[in-house]
Amino acid sequence: MTNIADQLLTTAQRFAKSDIRYWQAAVFQRVRKRNGTRQASKHFSVQLMSGGRREEFNLGVSNKSVAAHKARKIYEYLKVNGWDATLATYKVVETQAEQRGVRTVGEFIRRIEQACRGIWLTKALWKLFHS
Repeated sequence: MTNIADQLLTTAQRFAKSDIRYWQAAVFQRVRKRNGTRQASKHFSVQLMSGGRREEFNLGVSNKSVAAHKARKIYEYLKVNGWDATLATYKVVETQAEQRGVRTVGEFIRRIEQACRGIWLTKALWKLFHS
C-alpha cells in the first residue's frame, strides 16, 4: 500500500487551466533545424485543442511569463467564442497571393490597373465633361 506522501512526491503537480502556472508549463519555443543546427525560436508558442481540433499559436513574445498570460487569454477566448472567432482574432492568415507576391510583369501590370481603375475612370469622365 502506498502512502499519500509517496504519491505527492511522485505525481507531477497539476494546475487548472485558469491558473497561470498551467500555461507557464504549456508554452514552448519551437525548435527548427537550419543549416544542420537546431535553433530555438525567439518567440514562444502554444498549442490549443478544443472540439477535436488542434492549432498552434505564435505568441509573439520572448518572455515566458508574458507568453503564459497571452496563452491563457487566447484559451479563454476560444472557450467563449469558438474556433472561427479565435482564429480571426489571434492568428494572421495570409492569402496565397500575399504569400507569393507578384511573379510576372503581366501580373504586376494587372495589379496596378486594378488598384488605379477608379483614378483612371475619374480622369476620363473629367476630360469628357470638361472638353
